[in-house]
Order: sequence, then structure tokens, then C-alpha cells
Amino acid sequence: MSLMKPLHLLLKEYQWVHLSLGLVGNVSFVVGSVLYLFTDLQTQGTWLFIIGSSGMLIGALGSALVKFTRAERNETGSGSRHWAGSSPSGFSLLCVVIGILGCLGLVIANVAGIIVVERHDPISETISALAAGEHAWIQDLGLDLFALALIACAFGLLNRNLTGSAGRIAIVLLVLLGLDVIVIAEHNQYAGQDNRGAVIHTYCVYLFGLLFALTTLLLSRALWRLFRDWSRFSLSVGLIWIAAAPLFFVVPTRWDGAYERFLGLMVIAWTISVCWLLLARGGHRHFPAA
Repeated sequence: MSLMKPLHLLLKEYQWVHLSLGLVGNVSFVVGSVLYLFTDLQTQGTWLFIIGSSGMLIGALGSALVKFTRAERNETGSGSRHWAGSSPSGFSLLCVVIGILGCLGLVIANVAGIIVVERHDPISETISALAAGEHAWIQDLGLDLFALALIACAFGLLNRNLTGSAGRIAIVLLVLLGLDVIVIAEHNQYAGQDNRGAVIHTYCVYLFGLLFALTTLLLSRALWRLFRDWSRFSLSVGLIWIAAAPLFFVVPTRWDGAYERFLGLMVIAWTISVCWLLLARGGHRHFPAA
């Protein structure tokens, strides 16, 4: 609690700090976009992208935390009350089907890619290596299906009347995750190259890591009173992700493919658990039973 008081004071009394950083971030991003159009200024443009993205992130998080702390005063588990005792609707069931099929589609696409792409080593080569060449469409299709799964989970949670600040933010982040995966799929073939497509791919991968961590933690908080065991699971996934995802950049190259697929399976497992959650009736503090 002693840590939250100065944080609340900073966010409430000095809102101009994160708002100013957000404004600087937006301006830097726009200027960086213009500079990136000129070949000899692309390095400066890239740095302005980084500075701008960081400022925008700080501004957005600051604004979100201000709204969250204000709403917390007036909320006493509203998300749980809305969910409690309700059964999944036909739309929720449709979201579950899309979610599970999307997860299976990604796994099948990866296995199929490993089989049909000659000399692909799934231990040392990343998933992006499957997105180049004549069979690239297989991996792209799998990623697009998984993007639909994430978006379906978001709409499923919305349909189950998940409310509260943490729940609403988590739903928005799930949609952004899905859109981010689509952009990654469209730029996968540029991974490892030195061009604009590779830069976009890299930024989107970084964004995915951040969005997934925030989504797991926020959804855990939103459903803590209702599904205690599932919330612990989501919290654990989020914390493991925060610790494990950055290690990808220091893992020996010969293990890149295996480690990336381990992280991918973690995301898929969590997504399937959300589908399971959508089938649950409210009022259970233990892991949801459909």
C-alpha cells in the first residue's frame, strides 16, 4: 500500500507529466515517419520511432491507470456480478469454436510447414522462416486464424458482460493482440532482412510481447473474485512470460526455433483457457467447470 500512495499521487497530481510525454511521443512518431521516407535519414527516423513509441506508451499507460484508480473507488467486483450465474449464449459458444479452431489452425500450420518446407530445422530456425517461399501461405494462414481466435475471445468476454476497468482494458488489448498478429503475418517474410518490412515486423513482435503480458495480468485481476484458480493461472502465465520472453534474445541461435515455439505454446495454452472460461457458469472460485 505504501508503494501505491506515491504512485497514485504521481498519476493524479502530476498528470501533465505522462500527458506531456504522450504528446512528445506522438510528435516524435510523426516526425520519424516523415524522416523514414528518405533513405539517408532512416536511422534518425528509426530512433524517433523508438522515442515516440516509448512516449506514447507512457502516456497511454498513465491515462489508463488514472481512469483505473478512479473507477476502482466505485467498483466492488462489478465484473463478477454481471457474469455470476449466467450460462454461455449462442454467440459465446461461437466465439469458443472460433477460438479453439484458431489455436488448432496455428499448430497444424506450423507442423505442416515443418513437413513441406525443405531443410527446415524447427529447433534452430524460427517460425518466421516458414513464412518465406512458395509455402509461406501456410504459416500466414495459421497466424491469421490465431488472430481471429484472439479477437473471438475478446468478443466472447464482452458478450459475457465482463465489466470493470481491468476487464474492459483486457478486452481492448485482446483485440489489439489479434490485429498485431495479422500485421506480423503479413510481414513475416521480411524477418531478418534489412528493410522497412523487417522493421515493422520487429516492432510488432515487441508489441505482441508487451500486449500479451498486460492482457494476462489485467484479465487475472478482472476475474479474481469470480474464478480464483483461473486468475492464478493467468497471473502465473503473465509473470512467466515477462521473465521468459526477453530471454529469447540471449538464447543460443541453435535453440531459437525451439524456444520461440515454447513461448508460442504458452500463448496458445492461455488462449484455450480463455475459451474454457467462456463456457463456465459464474459463481465458482475454483477453476471453471463448463
